[in-house]
Amino acid sequence: QLRTFNNAVGWFRPFEPRRENYLFDDFTGAVTATAFVGDTVWNTTVAGAGAAISVPAIATTSEIGILQLSTGTTATGSALIRKNATSIAFGSGVIVCEFKINIVTLSTGAQTFIIRAGITSGGTLDPVNGVYFEYNTALGTTWRGRTSAASTRTDLNTGVVPAVGTTFNTLRFEVNAAASSVTYFVDDVNVGSITTNIPTGTAQACGDNFVIRKSVGTTARTAQIDFWYRSCVFTNLR
Repeated sequence: QLRTFNNAVGWFRPFEPRRENYLFDDFTGAVTATAFVGDTVWNTTVAGAGAAISVPAIATTSEIGILQLSTGTTATGSALIRKNATSIAFGSGVIVCEFKINIVTLSTGAQTFIIRAGITSGGTLDPVNGVYFEYNTALGTTWRGRTSAASTRTDLNTGVVPAVGTTFNTLRFEVNAAASSVTYFVDDVNVGSITTNIPTGTAQACGDNFVIRKSVGTTARTAQIDFWYRSCVFTNLR
């Protein structure tokens, strides 16, 4: 369609609900219930003393809304947000997931934690199925790109150490239409691809999922999300 936008005239493709699906959350709303958060209503689970999900004040002018997940003060504390864990099947179209994340303090031997974020079968442990990023010092000190199909996993070392303090990383992965390749990006830089152990079909369906889980130490550790975006453009009309 030929349309006008911001005083510019150009061709714009209208949204086609049978062709595409989008999720975007900027986390601008207050946490009003313990079970649901976000502008698009995420399910939540917290475990352990002091584990919590909150909406802190933004730290820089480039952010709009922040969601913070804290492990609390137990050695196995965790905080998780998720959508329906069986709502997305890879292999029916191009799927893109992108989010902006800040780790306030890096994991250490005395205070160890894991972060997993992406499209997975859910939970606080290694997902059975999924395409995701992981920060886990048992694997290394960098962000990892990972896939899992029926609990068989492939790992990609991105070579990028997570940003800390008030600095965010923008993490993105793109799954091709056939679910035969996943390309990972950190701060808009292509850091590599995975072509094995990518879940496909409804039997390995997944959903948007973000978790931080403690494994050693009783000092709370936190992660912050600035936004979450996920799209699917189907190969065939649904």
